[in-house]
Amino acid sequence: MPTNKRLLNDWIAIAGVGILAVATPVWKYRAGDCAPRVALVSGLLSLSVIDAVLLLTIRARNRRRGLPLPRSLPMGAVIVGMLSAGGLWLMLGNEMSEKDLTMAALSSRPISEIRPEEKALVVQLLRKELKRNRDYQQMVSQIKPLDPPPFSNESFRSLTTMQQEVDGLKKAFTLDFTTYDQHERDLGEFRSVMMKRYPAYLESFNSGIRNKEESWEEILSLERQLLNAAVDLYSFAARNPENISFQRGNLVSHDAGVWNTFAKKRSNCISLLKSLQQLAPKRLFA
Repeated sequence: MPTNKRLLNDWIAIAGVGILAVATPVWKYRAGDCAPRVALVSGLLSLSVIDAVLLLTIRARNRRRGLPLPRSLPMGAVIVGMLSAGGLWLMLGNEMSEKDLTMAALSSRPISEIRPEEKALVVQLLRKELKRNRDYQQMVSQIKPLDPPPFSNESFRSLTTMQQEVDGLKKAFTLDFTTYDQHERDLGEFRSVMMKRYPAYLESFNSGIRNKEESWEEILSLERQLLNAAVDLYSFAARNPENISFQRGNLVSHDAGVWNTFAKKRSNCISLLKSLQQLAPKRLFA
């Protein structure tokens, strides 16, 4: 291969290493495979190691052919390395990991001092979330577990007991519904601002919380289904006191049709409750 063409290929290889050293860690970070600091450090280490290996390979090849290593190559590798490192720093140096954002949200640092602005907006949102979670936990601590357990024989002991069961479920679920509505309101305001200023970052943010949002929506959907089914079940039992009665720990019925309808409604409630407990095992009514 002519010397000039070989030298051109060497330059292409050095430039390719620089591009890959920037593109690979940035791509991994954007894909959510690693934190920004990890991506930055790994990119810089990879750049230095691969550049060194490439230069040693070129020198060994030229030595076998009795050719010197052009001085321009090491200098060029250093320049490309510096440019690549600068590019990495510009893309990842100001990025804050999820842990960094959480620590900033827990701190008393003014929002105006947090940079860049898109991170400040995320910290502002997180502070609202943290306050809402504290308020939620405080209200949860004031709600006692249902006694008797929902859908148990004892829960149909009397009209008063059945009403207490329904009221208890409504209180627990309404707290979740209200808290999530507030969350969605704050998130909607955040997204509205981000869409105007930082649409690309918003897309990445939405991707990062999608699984959590879908999980919450699934839980809330089950809670709504369970609450409606529970109200229907206890209302049905209340309308048929002569055919669904609590006697010595057991439920007794003298009408097969009423009992079958009751049993189906009760089985549906228990099934929904088990599904909900699998998704959210620490429910208040568990």
